[in-house]
Amino acid sequence: MKALDKKALKTLLKFNVLHPEHTSAEDFAHAKAAGLLFDDAGITHDEAVAWARAEFAATEKAGVVRNFLAGLGQNAPHLRAALSAFAIMTHFPDHACALTDWPFCWICGAYPTQSFSRSFANRGRWMGAVTGLRQPQTLAFYLRQHNREDVEEVRGGDIDLLCALLDLIAASPAGETPTKLAKKVRALPGITLSVPHAQRLLETLGHAGILQSPAHPGFIYQNMTCCFEPCKNSDWSYPLNFWTGKDGINTDALKFWFADFPMIAGWKPK
Repeated sequence: MKALDKKALKTLLKFNVLHPEHTSAEDFAHAKAAGLLFDDAGITHDEAVAWARAEFAATEKAGVVRNFLAGLGQNAPHLRAALSAFAIMTHFPDHACALTDWPFCWICGAYPTQSFSRSFANRGRWMGAVTGLRQPQTLAFYLRQHNREDVEEVRGGDIDLLCALLDLIAASPAGETPTKLAKKVRALPGITLSVPHAQRLLETLGHAGILQSPAHPGFIYQNMTCCFEPCKNSDWSYPLNFWTGKDGINTDALKFWFADFPMIAGWKPK
């Protein structure tokens, strides 16, 4: 992984899309030169959909999976983020802007025309998962950034760490909630996660269909609109907001994602 510009990263993580004036022109220029902040640009719904589908078609699942594993071991959330976007794009439909009583598309959440803050999207990417509305321009941006970076080498320790995480999740009591689980994940030896990063990691596993409930499967099984998903436990994104300990781990999804890693693809609860 390339060396990080810590000053630029600090500026990115403090960036407030509602108050961009809080970032000085000097700091913005420095972070922009480092490739972490960007000028806003307008985008139409149809441009966003076409961009997302093009980036998805250009993205190799194997590289997404490898960077997810490396990102877990290296505590590099931006490396993990593409798995979230790729999973959501799996059944993302090609469609025209569908307006009803709302001013945005009910299929994807994009407006007919809007300003797109790539800086805000990149801040979310550095949290480790797609957050908030899953608009196509955000999904496209995550995958574009992934496609511009090298695929990382996966180490044995990265695989062991994910298996340890799976063991921890599998040992959850039936009534375990995502919030309780996140606290245990943060205490797992070998893992270093802030509270938000732990949440995004578990949400990524939900997006990928690894943590799901039978009635509310992940995105590798269905397309979910941005605007009409079920709202139980709104502190967590779908489908993790419906997951409890009794749902355990979906081993079919593990095989889908980690076929190149037999230890993970063949993982079983102890």
